[in-house]
Amino acid sequence: MKQSAMFRQCLIDLDVTMMRQLWQYVSPHLPQPSTDDECLETMHMARVQMTTLPKEMREYSEAWIAERKVSRDVFAVGVAVMSTNSPDPHKRRRGIYVQHEMVYAVEQSVAWGMDLGDTKDATEVKRRMLLAREHA
Repeated sequence: MKQSAMFRQCLIDLDVTMMRQLWQYVSPHLPQPSTDDECLETMHMARVQMTTLPKEMREYSEAWIAERKVSRDVFAVGVAVMSTNSPDPHKRRRGIYVQHEMVYAVEQSVAWGMDLGDTKDATEVKRRMLLAREHA
């Protein structure tokens, strides 16, 4: 089998192991993917550009890339309640409960599709956290 056909088959099958071996064999003088994830991402980018690849495969790779882009956008929400460090066990227990309710409010907001990177949504998430604190 020719090397170009082997490359194509690796892209069709998304065979990362074989692709890395083949790339190392064919082009040892060129930069190599440092991880399997890097290789897989490169393979998906190549699949999107391949007009000879079936449309469903290109669409799958487009969706994979889009999903990965979204999952790379990471935002954090800090929830701190002073009474969680209280020497009084009742205050500490209450503080932990309040903290859990506030975290739950954030988790539910994200589950409902709110974007913590969007200023409007982040303001709404904060409002929900404060509401959870009031009602806890």
